Amino acid sequence: MRTLTACVFLVLAGLASAQTAAPAAGPSRAEVKAVERLCDKAIETYSIDTIEQITHARALYIEGYGVVISFEVNLARVSPLVGFAGGLSKPQKDRIRDNKLKRLPEFREFLEGLLLESVKSLDRLSPEENLLLNVGFEYANYEDSDGLPDSISLTARKKDLLDAAEGRIPRDRLLRILKVKVE
Repeated sequence: MRTLTACVFLVLAGLASAQTAAPAAGPSRAEVKAVERLCDKAIETYSIDTIEQITHARALYIEGYGVVISFEVNLARVSPLVGFAGGLSKPQKDRIRDNKLKRLPEFREFLEGLLLESVKSLDRLSPEENLLLNVGFEYANYEDSDGLPDSISLTARKKDLLDAAEGRIPRDRLLRILKVKVE
């Protein structure tokens, strides 16, 4: 998954740098870096302390589309010493899987809030451009990941996200505005 994410960002970065027209009017690199830091800090201070951030947030502005943010997490951190202790029993593995399933709805709400906070930092992003947040989920090789997503993506236009962030539209309407893809 990390390799795929890295490849996608390299391709997108190449496309963005290949544009030789006048400098883009979009967000500055400083604004985009601020969004990366905001995402990393939000995961670090997230209320469920067993969530482990696998990769730091990376954000990229693509002219005409918007800002893409990506990072990876593990929804249930397990001690790396598990292998030395003889591994996990079937009930322990089931408990980890069940915890991840229970956390998904709350984590999705967290991601919606993160999207609303991120858009506030992007003053120079056009109101018609998008903000896409993609989170990949990492699983250990011993885990049963059936029914658990590999990733979740949330996308919306800046102007809609700002309306929701500033309370001009109710939260339930935001849920109809967001394009959500779970794979």
